[in-house]
Amino acid sequence: MKRVIVVVAVIMCAAPAAQARQAAAGTEAGGYEVIANASGFGIDIPGCAEASKNIREIAIDELNIDIREVTTGLDVEYRSYAPGQAHWGNVRLTPASPNDPCLADWLADAKAKGIRKNITVTLFKSDKSPGRSYQLFDVLPISFSPALSGDEPGTQVLTAQIGRVGFDGGNSQSPRDVASLNGFIVQPLGKNIPPVVDAAWESCTGGAETLELHPANFGANAETKRSYTEVTLRGPLTTSRGWLATLLNEQARGIDTRIMLRCGNPKGGRGYTFIEAFPVGYVFPRMSVTNTTGNTMEEVRIKPIRVELK
Repeated sequence: MKRVIVVVAVIMCAAPAAQARQAAAGTEAGGYEVIANASGFGIDIPGCAEASKNIREIAIDELNIDIREVTTGLDVEYRSYAPGQAHWGNVRLTPASPNDPCLADWLADAKAKGIRKNITVTLFKSDKSPGRSYQLFDVLPISFSPALSGDEPGTQVLTAQIGRVGFDGGNSQSPRDVASLNGFIVQPLGKNIPPVVDAAWESCTGGAETLELHPANFGANAETKRSYTEVTLRGPLTTSRGWLATLLNEQARGIDTRIMLRCGNPKGGRGYTFIEAFPVGYVFPRMSVTNTTGNTMEEVRIKPIRVELK
């Protein structure tokens, strides 16, 4: 029988007020722009130009990626894991007027002929140029129904299944003056991801270590296996998350892409390094014409194989 000990060593990093001010919505923060809710969003539904202009809210279900254990006898100290299938949910579109004829026709065609469309969702910068975008592929509408009771009377929501999402994270530009940053930074590094400093995340949490002690025979020392919980990065969208888009796009295509991710002090202090990490979840930003204050937020969950503090 194995004895499992969970060591409470949860990593918690949060940006202080100084860094929060530095990453103010809609401003140039060290070479990139933090995207504000007030800057708005747009959607392009092929064949439905007027309906596209009148969408007042977009809600995209969270992406979840399975975690497969692939530990073998060669994995002496750490349990090994690999990404599995990506699970895409639905998108819900709320038009300004009920019973939009173009969306209703698309729903009818989908039910009769299985018509799917590729939709582009764009979040704008302060100058109204594109900042970040999501490409929703093979979207198939499944219902056009009344909205929840909290919405305006007569409001309807088109719910559609998503085949896959393509991520456009902008460039991968580091801040101009890393030495002046306070709080913590995120430094990803992978095969197709060049070194970059990402200073706009507000929190980096998780990474608790689990130790499994297996008593050995004849008085020998116990064998130990280590594993780590998921790590969650949460913060405002910026125009410089190309590294994250590359990671998510390759994973969505079934490519096992790993990175080394460091959450730590930007001035050479200690930090946590997550090794052989891969994404296991993504929370899309909330987009609504009634949500016009603060930053537009995103969240990604990472599964590390090893964690080092140095």
